Amino acid sequence: MSKTFSPNDRSAESAKRHLEGSLERLQTDYLDLWQLHAIKDVEDVERSFREDGAMQYILEMQTKGVVKHVGVTGHANPAAHRRALEFWDEGWKFDTLQFPLNPVDFHQLSFQHNVLAEAVKRGIAALAMKTASRGSLIDQGVCTAEECRRYVLSLPISVAIVGMETPNEVRENARICREIAPLPPEQSAALLDRVR
Repeated sequence: MSKTFSPNDRSAESAKRHLEGSLERLQTDYLDLWQLHAIKDVEDVERSFREDGAMQYILEMQTKGVVKHVGVTGHANPAAHRRALEFWDEGWKFDTLQFPLNPVDFHQLSFQHNVLAEAVKRGIAALAMKTASRGSLIDQGVCTAEECRRYVLSLPISVAIVGMETPNEVRENARICREIAPLPPEQSAALLDRVR
């Protein structure tokens, strides 16, 4: 998996440079997943999904077999993801959509409320990132890593992208995922109240 990122240049040429660099660094001739990274707002999506834009090149590379699956990521604005979904409806098909999902997001602009169900409805794999709100929920003692993981893994996602810095964190996250039980509604509501 790799991504392209040029916040000021969403051209096909820029995407080509990023793909060539990724393939060289990974010492491979294809990617399983290549994502248009960090869409910021609706205008950024418009630049990316235009003729000669980055997404046109990304989808071309998929038809050539250089990229098996295609995705879109963004960190801050559910409206950008909703616009990308409109392009999907117009035939710009991609396979994954990556965005923050955590108990804080539930109370904000909310990717959970504005994007998740729409992605699932279209059969697009939802990739959850920032599942513990960049660790702030844990650092501030609001909840545990396990509560965050259970909350996110109870949602209709395909993958939870979880930051890990030590081998012990890798083992702990693997344990949580193996033993995961969805949060019962009352525990989920209590967690969301604490986070609010």
